[in-house]
Amino acid sequence: MSIKIQEVTVETVQKGKNKYQVANVVYTDGGKNFTKKIMSFANPAVFDTVKNAKSGEEYEVKAVKDGDYWNWASIEKVDAGTTRAAGAGTPATGGKVVGSNYETAEERKLRQMLIVKQSSIANAIEFLTSAQRLPEGGGFNVKDVLNVAQEFVDFVYGTNETLEEMDNDIPY
Repeated sequence: MSIKIQEVTVETVQKGKNKYQVANVVYTDGGKNFTKKIMSFANPAVFDTVKNAKSGEEYEVKAVKDGDYWNWASIEKVDAGTTRAAGAGTPATGGKVVGSNYETAEERKLRQMLIVKQSSIANAIEFLTSAQRLPEGGGFNVKDVLNVAQEFVDFVYGTNETLEEMDNDIPY
């Protein structure tokens, strides 16, 4: 994206023993003004370029999505005939881990579903064994276990809202 710098202010932040700088950048993109905070530790090359940017200068910025946020991975000053690159070829975090190791909401939901299903299968086996609900052949098959397990999963996720609405052939 092409931006035009309106204003850059740099402040020093100290949290405990840690000290870092934040560049508050006001810029224009597509006729609209935006504000972006660039941290000195996130991508030092981009920070060094931004902290020295002057009002009216134009830059080409490459932004990358990191979770819910867009981070500036590189920035190039646009001049008549010359360009200055910063951050190109440098990791977006100056060698630190990029992104989050935390699960997304979708990953948490999927993991929780797998946990419920695994637990339901174990409980279905226990239920079928202890309830003596064995077919005539003297045992139960995988389909029997999975059907009962699915009923447990449905109950946990609220697709069977009350016990009375559940299938009456299961003794409680």
